[in-house]
Amino acid sequence: MPPNRHAVLSASSSHRWLHCNPSARLELEFEDRETEAAAEGTAAHALAEHKLRKALKMPLVYVGGLVSRAKIDEVLDDGFECVAMARALINEPDFVNRMRLESEERCGCTHANYCIARMYSIEMACHKHLTDLPCSLRREVEKLDEKAFE
Repeated sequence: MPPNRHAVLSASSSHRWLHCNPSARLELEFEDRETEAAAEGTAAHALAEHKLRKALKMPLVYVGGLVSRAKIDEVLDDGFECVAMARALINEPDFVNRMRLESEERCGCTHANYCIARMYSIEMACHKHLTDLPCSLRREVEKLDEKAFE
C-alpha cells in the first residue's frame, strides 16, 4: 500500500524546513511526478513484501499513518495481522478507546508530519498541542491542516 502523495513536512526533509519554514511550501510548486527510480523503488518494496510474507512465520504489522477505523479495517483485510499507530496516538492518546466507544472513527491527525520530524531533534508532540511554535511554522502547518480535509 504505497502512499498516494508525498508528505509536505516529511521527516527526511525536516533538517531543511525546521530551519527555513517556508521551504516546505515552496516545494509544493514543483510537480510531484513519478520517476523511473521511484517506480523501481515501489516495485522493490512490493517484491520485498511478497518475499517476507512467504518466508516469515510470524504476524505482519502495518506501520504508517493509520488515523481512522476505515483504514485500519482496510489494512487488516489486506492480510496484516496487527497495526501500529503513532500519529493518531500522539494527536489523541485516548483514540483507541474512543474508537471502541463512539461512532466517530477518525482522530484529528491531519498528517502534517510535524510530530514525526520533531522526534529526530526535539520531544515528539502534535503541533495542535503546542503553544510555542514559531508563527511562520504555525501558519504553514495550519495551511496543511486545511488542505487535509479538502
